[in-house]
Amino acid sequence: MALAREAAVAIEACHRAGSLLVEFFSRGGIETQSKDKLQDVVTQADFEAERLILDLLAESWPEDGFLAEESGRSTGPGARVWCVDPLDGTANFAAGYPHWAVAIALLEGEEPVLAVTHDPLRAETFVAHGASLESPGGGLRTVLRVEDALVADNRPYPHREPIHPLELLLRRTRGRRESGSMALDFAWLATGRLDAVAYERSDRLWDYIGGELLVGCAGGAVGIADSERDIAVAACPELTEILCEKIT
Repeated sequence: MALAREAAVAIEACHRAGSLLVEFFSRGGIETQSKDKLQDVVTQADFEAERLILDLLAESWPEDGFLAEESGRSTGPGARVWCVDPLDGTANFAAGYPHWAVAIALLEGEEPVLAVTHDPLRAETFVAHGASLESPGGGLRTVLRVEDALVADNRPYPHREPIHPLELLLRRTRGRRESGSMALDFAWLATGRLDAVAYERSDRLWDYIGGELLVGCAGGAVGIADSERDIAVAACPELTEILCEKIT
């Protein structure tokens, strides 16, 4: 099976980082530091989990490059890049809110070919590679009406204008959720716990690139709902088309 070794090592890295994070989480009293935005925080656990993951991946593939949330980009001679979010949902983690994950994706060129999202607290791991998806629970749901959709909304607040076409559509849904972990939003969409994810396709690839692969392998689709703001939606193909068709 193609990428079988890469998948196995990425899963091991997620699980080992997850165990480390659970130790921090169980102790409580986690100190945070603000990054560029006051709401965007980092902890010592982020740094230690990222170092563990990068060391394990680099030991196996020293020629690959890396794009990691805390340490940035390092290039290698090859075309492959590992995209690493050691702790997606740091604000939740620091507050003791039990909803956060570890996410790793492998890119060949600019295309994701492997994605692993691990939820240590629920002991759930979601893996996508090639055209296959391994996940707990069910599969992607087919939703044909906006009114029947449960949506995870990750759009930046300045892009939620009351009269924006996408905002008006999302107001008609069954409900919107802001979980604090985009990696889990995508994983839960792929396994049928959510029906759509709205998000910004920024240069922070670790936020969404692996999640898009999970959704694609589950039979879903990604569409650009607002090209000026790089706002995208992921859902089953029918719902993606509905959410994007009236927006330019």
